[in-house]
Amino acid sequence: MRSPGRGTIIGVVAGVLGLAPWLATGANLPGQNLWSSDTLPADMPIVLLPIHQYFAIDLVALLVLGGALAGLAVRLLRERASEVRRAAALALVAVQLLAVFQSFFALTGGLGLGLAFGLGMGTRALAYTGGMLLGTLAVVGASQAIYWLVSSRRAPVSALGLCLGVIPIGTWLGLWYMLSVGPAGGGVASYELVRWAPGLAVGVVLGMLGVSSWARVGVWAGSLAAVWLLPVVFGSVQYALGTRNAFGDVYLMSDLARTLFVPLAGELAPPALGAAVLAGLLALVLHIVRARRQASPLRQRQREVPSVLAPQ
Repeated sequence: MRSPGRGTIIGVVAGVLGLAPWLATGANLPGQNLWSSDTLPADMPIVLLPIHQYFAIDLVALLVLGGALAGLAVRLLRERASEVRRAAALALVAVQLLAVFQSFFALTGGLGLGLAFGLGMGTRALAYTGGMLLGTLAVVGASQAIYWLVSSRRAPVSALGLCLGVIPIGTWLGLWYMLSVGPAGGGVASYELVRWAPGLAVGVVLGMLGVSSWARVGVWAGSLAAVWLLPVVFGSVQYALGTRNAFGDVYLMSDLARTLFVPLAGELAPPALGAAVLAGLLALVLHIVRARRQASPLRQRQREVPSVLAPQ
């Protein structure tokens, strides 16, 4: 039986790697509209997560990618012992909950919630903090779900989890790209990276999975739908959350999200189609390679028969 310590290492490393692009930026808390005092961006406290409604998609990417990485490591290292898998899950959630606690501790301190009631801002500050906390904890739960799917011993289940887990990879890679070129240098290149990276990643996963069973066909259908529609949902929700005048007004935010949904769905259709094409081509190539490998021993035996029968 393998030591659970291996799982602990996997969970911790994966959790930190998921947060890495944000930590590499310097990890200053984004400027807050309800901050209790005027503070320059460079003087904002250091936090392990970018708690801000404008960074909602970034939060999803930083946490969900950690779950996908942990599950992938468990599967690639063939850690089948349940103790190791549970240890990895616990270590992952411990790292992410620590990041949540530290970040919200810094946030509530800066918002000055105790003093805010005297200024008539307590309700807004509490609603903002509570909403962001609930949303962040929900993403931590989603990260755990992705981990257990990806680490599954069944290939279709693992592939489905991996396809769902890599959908925010464009945002995650975009953070690294912005770090290398600076905020002013991102522009179109950063947007295209966010737009196309998920489809390419999902296409590779599906191509390697193949379509040898109905379960795998179902994974193809679900994953291709997800790589198209989930970024649309993320983008629509981010647009609604990022509209300052609408923040906190559920009905107005819902209307804004619905307004963007259809045009964004059309804009993100090509990457989903590209994922399908890439997956199909890769699956075809792998099928041909496997067929040749299976046929090669037969051809070898056929070549050996005449030599055996030939006179010496």
